[in-house]
Amino acid sequence: MTLVLVLGWGSTFANNGQGISKQTVAHFSKDFAQAKKVNWIKENGYSIANFVLDGQILAAYYGDNAELIAVVHNILADRLPIFLLTSLKSSYQDYWVSNLFESANENESSYHLTLENANQVLVLRSVNSTDWIVVKKERKNLD
Repeated sequence: MTLVLVLGWGSTFANNGQGISKQTVAHFSKDFAQAKKVNWIKENGYSIANFVLDGQILAAYYGDNAELIAVVHNILADRLPIFLLTSLKSSYQDYWVSNLFESANENESSYHLTLENANQVLVLRSVNSTDWIVVKKERKNLD
């Protein structure tokens, strides 16, 4: 399974009308001192820094108090933990991966997966890096 998805890049920088606080930018600079190509956006109440670090495209989500909520990056299916990968291959062999990303915070990592087939879209989330739960199930409009 191959995932070809690139994070959308915001086209604006901090403090230019997007509402990104100087405190958030300062925390980001401390948390990710080696980050390159940093672009900021404000979305759904989060300040989001899209950036490149060690050749990977990442997104860091910050809350209102400049606290780091999570770091997100797209991955390929073969990078999943073995139990998630084998469960995916055995339970969802009639689907293809259209989106897959890892979300990490200081407590844990979780995986978020969108699968599709000709008739349906499934959104799944990992549980304890061993199993999937279906978060959303949607029928495709076949008109």
